[in-house]
Amino acid sequence: QFPNSLMFSEVDEPESVPAVNQLILQESVGDSDEIVTLVPLASMLLVFQRRHIYKLQYVAQPVIDASVLLSAYRGILSQDCCDVMGGVAFAADSHGMYAFDGSSLDPISVPVANYWRDQIIDFTKSQRFFVKCDDSEMVARFFFCDSSSTSPDRALCYSVTTKAWWLEEYGISVRSSGNK
Repeated sequence: QFPNSLMFSEVDEPESVPAVNQLILQESVGDSDEIVTLVPLASMLLVFQRRHIYKLQYVAQPVIDASVLLSAYRGILSQDCCDVMGGVAFAADSHGMYAFDGSSLDPISVPVANYWRDQIIDFTKSQRFFVKCDDSEMVARFFFCDSSSTSPDRALCYSVTTKAWWLEEYGISVRSSGNK
């Protein structure tokens, strides 16, 4: 109903969502951002907009003790452009890829910034993009399209261990299986 409202149900009543059970993200005058996705991280819920990240935390009852704080001036491209590995959220927005642990943000894609800057990534297809982390390899992959593809058939890969980047190309389109 509202692009920056979070509705929640009564305890043990998932079908019961009264109008008072609504948390509204503080909106900045002159910036019409909207919620894109929610990502659980440790004891908080990250609320991603296109250009902002908020942290939502509560103790017992959100309607009474919820805390919603602006955490970073970065956002997300689509609902699948974030995955969590080792207590860190890896996300991609229109400025690059970054790691966010709930308190600090690390812009990890600086070495491959030319993909964003030189328009190698076709952002008109960003709804198909996704991020997927591989815990066994400690690698975060950002699957994207370039101007010659209609669905993601390549991925920028980041090794958390070595901090190295490489490009993987696939013979077929790769689709997200849904991170959430």
